[in-house]
Amino acid sequence: VLILTNKRIIHRDSHLIGRDEHQVEYESITAVLPQQNGLLSWIFGYGNITIQTKSRDMASIEIKQVKKYKYVTNLINHYMNAYGASTAKIEA
Repeated sequence: VLILTNKRIIHRDSHLIGRDEHQVEYESITAVLPQQNGLLSWIFGYGNITIQTKSRDMASIEIKQVKKYKYVTNLINHYMNAYGASTAKIEA
């Protein structure tokens, strides 16, 4: 699950054993990198998004198998520009 708020991005990932949650504020983002792997992901419109951060504790967040990943990347870019973190590198 990916949640975009006006202050941060929250990524929740459920596993058999439990659940992981990562949060990053827009001001801490240094780069947003979309990536598409293979023919099937191209056909079905899925891709991965890597969010690189300034944080020493969490250098990056990788969000896998995102439907409409380019749209989500552009949405993150919009939120970053709207909420004061316009220095990040966005690759789309």
